[in-house]
Amino acid sequence: MSRFMCIVLLVWIIASGATAFAGDGTVLVNQHTVTAAGGFPYKITQPGRYKLTDNLTVPANTDGIDIVVSHVTLDLNGFSVTGPIVCDQGANCTPETSADTHGILARGVRNITITNGHIKGFRRGLFAVDSVIEGVHASDNLQIGILAIRSLIKRNVAANNGSGIVTEDCIVIENIADGNAGAGFDLAFGGVFSNNVLFSSPGSSLIIGSDVVSQHNNSCSDSNGNTNPC
Repeated sequence: MSRFMCIVLLVWIIASGATAFAGDGTVLVNQHTVTAAGGFPYKITQPGRYKLTDNLTVPANTDGIDIVVSHVTLDLNGFSVTGPIVCDQGANCTPETSADTHGILARGVRNITITNGHIKGFRRGLFAVDSVIEGVHASDNLQIGILAIRSLIKRNVAANNGSGIVTEDCIVIENIADGNAGAGFDLAFGGVFSNNVLFSSPGSSLIIGSDVVSQHNNSCSDSNGNTNPC
């Protein structure tokens, strides 16, 4: 194929929003590829590695990304998955919605890794089961920033949500919860709670349920700025 034809083909692929791959086989995802795939929610239906190459702006009443197959790594690559909801200190969120939306949903699958980006503006920012969630910043989510079951929750930030990080049977380590209207951390039962930081604000709290092992090296501050182990 001539060099000219190669250039024409590349331009056509970019313009058409066809699925693009990095050199290592990673699927590259952006607003154009989502539109070409049929719009939101963008459904990941094949195992493998996926990476955002731009911010995703998601309309009302729909999920951003649904992971419906096991063995997936999703690198947000520093970009954002953004819905329409905006909250004031985790409360007074507009627009109010009864739609059960998620920025990223990975339920009924396993061996999922989600890393390195921002999720904001949904009913729940992220809901994952049997997953690794690391380096995610969840904010302005009406109900919960990060909801997880049987997962590793590490080095995330949950701020300005209804509740920050809500878990069952998870290892919760080195996370920050700040300015959430309800619980900053809500560990219903099971798991480990270690090296986390809770910045309190009116309404923000720590809930540790039965069979949760706390390393007692977590830090909680009250509304007056006083900091104590928790």
